[in-house]
Amino acid sequence: MEGKLINYYTLLGLYVLASVASQFLTSTPIHLLTIASVPVWMPLSSLTIVPLVDVLRSFTQAQAEREGRGFKNVARQMLILTTAVAGLCVMFLGLPLPIFMGVLLAVTIGGAVDVLVFRRMGKLFTSPVKRMAFSNAGATLVGSGIVFLVAFTDLIFPSNPLAVPYLHAVVGWLTQSTFIWASGLTIAYIMDSVRKLKEAK
Repeated sequence: MEGKLINYYTLLGLYVLASVASQFLTSTPIHLLTIASVPVWMPLSSLTIVPLVDVLRSFTQAQAEREGRGFKNVARQMLILTTAVAGLCVMFLGLPLPIFMGVLLAVTIGGAVDVLVFRRMGKLFTSPVKRMAFSNAGATLVGSGIVFLVAFTDLIFPSNPLAVPYLHAVVGWLTQSTFIWASGLTIAYIMDSVRKLKEAK
């Protein structure tokens, strides 16, 4: 039982750390190419750590289910811990407020979509990778949309220094969503394969 507890809390801790780290990388845009004078881009966080964040969220929930942990309690822990740590980063480490608010809303709403769909897909699939294929698609579209609306436009923060034209924000949102979904599934498949190998020993 002790090993299982350590396993769950290890995954939870990694998820929280990865979530907060991703916010610091969000303010750095990465230009990929230009189509009809419109830049195709995404934040640096999307190319590096965000796919891992989504995978860790699904695997943390899957591990919690194996240990019989309550769904609401697990979701509450994930939300409270990531919000608290990121809030401290805003106050003491200079994390931009628009990014904090965008990610907070994305984690709250997109995260809810993720865990609810992931849970529902458990009735159809036992593999966390197959369940994540559906939950991550919904969560990524919703969560990324919120992040781009809040952090990269002037709709919520009129003097937002990170704001870009709305068309550019839409392109960035769709580019990020596609990349995160595809790379997240790849990471999840690798992690699940490693887990199965360890369990087989």
